[in-house]
Amino acid sequence: MKKVLFACLLLLSAFFVSSCTNPSGTAGRKELLEVKDGLTFSTFEVEEDFELPLISHYGVRITWTSDNSAIVISGDTAVVTRGTTDITVILTATLTLNKLTETKEFTFTVKALPSGSAVTVKFFVTLPENTPMEDQIVIAGNFGSGKPTWNPGDPWGVATRVSTTQATFEIVYEEITEEFAIEYKWTRGDWGTVEKSKENGELDNRRVTVDPSQTEIIVNDVVEKWADMDLPVVKTDQERVDEAKAALVLSISSATENFVLPVTGLNETTISWTSNNEDVITIENENAIVNRPTYTTIVQLTATIQYNDVTATKDFEIMVLGTEPSQDDLDVIAAAAALTLGNLNNLTNNITLPTTGQNGTTITWTSSHPESIAIEVDETGAIGRVTRLDYAVTGITLTATITKNLAKTTKTFTASVRAAAFTVEVTWIIHIPEPLPNAVVITTGSSNNGWNPANLSYGIATKIDDTTYEFKKTFTSANGTNINLQYKWTLQVPGAGFEPWSGEELTLDGVPINNRTLTITRNTTIVEDTVLRWRIPVGGTPESTVVGNLDIASMTDPRLPAAYQTRNIRIWTPAGYDPTDTTKKYPVIYMHDGQNVFDSVTSYAGEWGVDETIASLMEIGGFGGAIVVGIDNTNDRMAEYSYQYPWISGTKRGDLYMDFIIDVVMPYVNENYNALTGRENTIIAGSSMGGLISFFGGLARLETFGVIVAFSTSTQQVSGAATNIPALLETLDAELLSATKFFLYVGNNSDGNAGWPAEYKSYLLAAGVPDANVATYVGDGFTHNEYAWRTHFPLALEWAFGLQVDKTKLQTLYQGLNYKEEDYSANSWMVLENAKSYAAAVLADDDALLTEVVEAYSRLTSAISQLVLVTDMEAANAVDQLIVPLPTVADFTLDDKPAFEQALTAYNALTPSQRKLVKFYYVLDLLSAKLATLEG
Repeated sequence: MKKVLFACLLLLSAFFVSSCTNPSGTAGRKELLEVKDGLTFSTFEVEEDFELPLISHYGVRITWTSDNSAIVISGDTAVVTRGTTDITVILTATLTLNKLTETKEFTFTVKALPSGSAVTVKFFVTLPENTPMEDQIVIAGNFGSGKPTWNPGDPWGVATRVSTTQATFEIVYEEITEEFAIEYKWTRGDWGTVEKSKENGELDNRRVTVDPSQTEIIVNDVVEKWADMDLPVVKTDQERVDEAKAALVLSISSATENFVLPVTGLNETTISWTSNNEDVITIENENAIVNRPTYTTIVQLTATIQYNDVTATKDFEIMVLGTEPSQDDLDVIAAAAALTLGNLNNLTNNITLPTTGQNGTTITWTSSHPESIAIEVDETGAIGRVTRLDYAVTGITLTATITKNLAKTTKTFTASVRAAAFTVEVTWIIHIPEPLPNAVVITTGSSNNGWNPANLSYGIATKIDDTTYEFKKTFTSANGTNINLQYKWTLQVPGAGFEPWSGEELTLDGVPINNRTLTITRNTTIVEDTVLRWRIPVGGTPESTVVGNLDIASMTDPRLPAAYQTRNIRIWTPAGYDPTDTTKKYPVIYMHDGQNVFDSVTSYAGEWGVDETIASLMEIGGFGGAIVVGIDNTNDRMAEYSYQYPWISGTKRGDLYMDFIIDVVMPYVNENYNALTGRENTIIAGSSMGGLISFFGGLARLETFGVIVAFSTSTQQVSGAATNIPALLETLDAELLSATKFFLYVGNNSDGNAGWPAEYKSYLLAAGVPDANVATYVGDGFTHNEYAWRTHFPLALEWAFGLQVDKTKLQTLYQGLNYKEEDYSANSWMVLENAKSYAAAVLADDDALLTEVVEAYSRLTSAISQLVLVTDMEAANAVDQLIVPLPTVADFTLDDKPAFEQALTAYNALTPSQRKLVKFYYVLDLLSAKLATLEG
């Protein structure tokens, strides 16, 4: 049992819960030192395992090391091993907060074991005759430190069944120094089966004194009756023999070598054996000595069961296989080879089982899991009746026994049965940061509704109170497997024509959250989500988010299918790019799914932000920049992104697509832009299926691409990777392959095979690619979306271009901060504190990546731009409070005009900067239009 030595452990766990719902992250060095100073233990002399804190106030993480094996660290437990002498052990705590660390040492004394003697307590228990042999006999009681206490369900207390009426159990006590007593009762595994008196009365606890002067203590117990069973009926000798005869079975029906026969039976009977053919089987006591004949022979063994003077006999037939196969033997072997059942994986329906085979053979069946596949036979034949349980069942063995006269053989088949289909209603409780206007509803965009939050028919959350909503949805799994759902919450204004994602939920810092993920099982019922911040929905034509210069050219390739020959090519150059300055040339990055690369307006579900990333790296990272070419996808995306290898599934036109890039797109870019040529300056990059074509298309065109960047690659399209990829690599130009750089990324949260980067790296290394040329990265907690790829794309650029870390601009910005907390709203100040804390950690980390420096700089500048004066926020909130109660557009009447005009007047009285802070200003625009219609 672990001992709690750390006085603040309960407080720590309470803080951890709250920190999960309030991730402010504002703590720094001061808070870290505060936790360090407060970290202590109630005692430093230990004899047993004790708990170690792993997380504390302000989100401080604590890891532990030990300088002596007398205390071993295992998770949150210090595992203590005592010796013959006291042992001094130093435990070192490393406290981490963001990028800051501190250490603190604690000196413990592990107390020596007391000297003493070993005592063995042996229990011999006589059981009632009606005790089922298949039942466990379990001792439960108080046996001293380190042993289960009065727990009949603990496997520690399971006795050894010797026979129907006998069981034994043994306890060994080491180093006993003083006398003590143990108390116990006998059970069959729970208190409903505890031993009772003959009259069914409660028994006093049995008691044994353990005396250290005795090395062995023998205890003989008699259980007269079990609580759930009647007193055993006294059987006559004839009844004992009859029951033993009925219970006697042999586990063997055919033999090629000697085997052992049972010589004791049920009810303490004895069994003797005779053979009707001693030339083949001779009986010697319990041993059956087999002398195999030339051809298979049936031998009858007769068992004589005896109790006192009463006897009975029972016959068994044993097939002794001959040393030479008969024609029947050959027939059943051939029939077994010919017997097939088809696909037995993930069964949902009954299966037909043949009862006759070739060569006039007969087939019978058994199932290892009759609860999932039960064998049923009637005059029409046999079937395996499939029953789908609440869970999938694998490893089911169906055994066919093929016979012909005396010849027999078996053949097994492995099957699995799908879990039963299920339908479950999931209820989400959604906590939001502030009340919403009546005109605004909460919806979801998810992997279950095509990521379309504007589809109001899918469902609208129901208001519970001002800051709590409820959303219900029914899910069905026809194949019984869990449902993996990704989703986000959004605000929608029905009838306003706003962009579907313009009101999506954000982090506290104001950026889109990573997709929420949920594994829905048949037992999922209630889910609680907390939204920290919303994007303010906007109407009209959304503004482009492109930073720098973006040209769009339409290009055609007649080699592609007619419907997909023409598409847009998006060519991005950084701000300051001068097309007339041919002395300044740029490497080129070719990316797939071009709609999603630069602009949230054209993206499907968020953009990569490649333009912002490169601009930031150029501003503070010393990056010289790049030209990025985004190639739009078409409805033929799956085929175009699948290269022409037979072990890649589906329709494949990857070779034509790569021809289009190299023969059409690249010449245009090289001719019209200041592009560096040569494979060392040419990168191919993409995600998902785009990652698949980047990897395999890039390998197929090594003479063109020197850097291959593959994010979240759809490796499920690849069969036999362990064989096919190494074989492919062997066919490639070894010199070009070894000179190619690879960046392979995956998230570990519902992003497909999280092990693929390491797996594919092993293939590349085995093919001669230097380890320095292959970078792999696993995004912890990230899923399969643009947010994850946008977050980690800077890592690929930093690695591919060998960018150097420069903290100068970040240091200058950080040191120049002189804002005062009392001047600004709490939320905007918290965003700044989060950014400052992150920047401080990056500045203090000598091993910080350039990507982290850029992130810190961007977060600081963004936080500064979001600072809101307290007076401005109070003024804006006052207007929002007037807007919230206004009715929806559909319900608005002239009776609501005074309340509307009060809110509009208050809004118009604000300064321009204050108006920008009104979250629900758009409701006034919508109601203004409705009022004009009513009065017109």
